[in-house]
Amino acid sequence: MRASEVERYREEREAQLQRQELKETLERIKNEHAVLLKHSTVEELVNLVQAGNKNYADKDEVLRILLGELKRETTLFPLLNLMFWKSLGRLFRQKRRSVPDLHELFARVQADFFHTAVTYPLDRRPKKIDVNLILDTRKKVAQWQREEAKYRERYEGLDPEHETRTPLADFQESEIFPEEIEAYLLDLVY
Repeated sequence: MRASEVERYREEREAQLQRQELKETLERIKNEHAVLLKHSTVEELVNLVQAGNKNYADKDEVLRILLGELKRETTLFPLLNLMFWKSLGRLFRQKRRSVPDLHELFARVQADFFHTAVTYPLDRRPKKIDVNLILDTRKKVAQWQREEAKYRERYEGLDPEHETRTPLADFQESEIFPEEIEAYLLDLVY
């Protein structure tokens, strides 16, 4: 996966921030929550969750608001995605050596982050939300990697003959036995 493709994806998220629906949702929640007035621009929100920012109270409060809104509608996901862009990029770079398909890895990191954000248990884990989101995403990606490695290990050992079996149409009628047909069809399915 080229850096230009990743950058294009980021630019698409940034372009989504200009959508009227997202602007209206962001404006509505700013009016409902005073903490968002302190961090009113996208840049301020992105800087809020960067590593090294010790303003944990505001960080958790803003993320609680955004994740609560995300559970109702996904309009704000591009903003959340950009807020965690550096952390997700770091996760991608750490995992890329062990995954043969970088496009699939990138998509997996994004999808797992989205799933983690939408299902995050705000009531059970109200503190250090930023850290927990990344750690939970990392766990999901690692689990996927393990499953993919098992799958590749299982199927890389198969000889090429398993795919080049004689089609049923090439058999003469007397050569076909019901057990062979069943075995052949099972091979096609699995």
